[in-house]
Amino acid sequence: MSRKISDSPIDDAAQLVLSGSLLKDAALKIGVHPDVLSKYLHSRGITIIRPGGMIRRTDVPEIAIVNEYRKGI
Repeated sequence: MSRKISDSPIDDAAQLVLSGSLLKDAALKIGVHPDVLSKYLHSRGITIIRPGGMIRRTDVPEIAIVNEYRKGI
């Protein structure tokens, strides 16, 4: 990270991202490239959710579904 960004804009962007804003929108608001903001947020332990990403369902009985599939049901 060659350009040092003060903590205040990064804090603002972190709040935006944590509240559901896209990374690119938060980066635009504080005037940095999304890749740069991503590095700062990752260094703070903030996970960035990508839009359109697949969300794995955990409420599906996978074993029962696989067994039924193997039986030909």
